[in-house]
Amino acid sequence: MKHTIFKIRTVFFTEKEVNVISCIINGRSAKFISILLNVSINTVNYHIKHIMQKSRCHCKDQLIDFVECSKKYPSIMNVYADLLNRIGQDSLKRWYR
Repeated sequence: MKHTIFKIRTVFFTEKEVNVISCIINGRSAKFISILLNVSINTVNYHIKHIMQKSRCHCKDQLIDFVECSKKYPSIMNVYADLLNRIGQDSLKRWYR
């Protein structure tokens, strides 16, 4: 099984962590992220905890700054767009009911 590793600034993140980061920088809640990634809220919170530790950020605003100041910001935004495209409009409509 191949695992993709992403480097943002000097920190390495797993593909799943990057998926969560992309949602966070787009202002999504843990509940929304769990639905989007089809995982439990506990799993999302676990990833957020590790992301914050690895990046040495103490809040989501710091994490957003961490990503925005990197050369990877456009790529991370594309990850979020890909996630939305993957689940389709019908799934998003159910979220807003």
